[in-house]
Amino acid sequence: MQYNIEPEPVNEFLRHLIERWEAEGKTQKDLAAAAGRTGSSFVSQLKTRACKVTLDTAPDLAKALGYPDFPAFVAIAYEWAE
Repeated sequence: MQYNIEPEPVNEFLRHLIERWEAEGKTQKDLAAAAGRTGSSFVSQLKTRACKVTLDTAPDLAKALGYPDFPAFVAIAYEWAE
């Protein structure tokens, strides 16, 4: 069973970082691969708010986006949201 991560700041910060990733000319498929995932659909679904990250996917995404310390990433997401 997978649990969604709440509250929303983590998801919103990841959405922001995905947009930045794409602005650098990288694809959602590139991000999914960097996060160790075989398909990019979860990146697309997260970006379009069709889903939220889980405790299984969030640390991998954060690491792929340059944040290897997940607890620190969560703190940064909260600061960003304020």
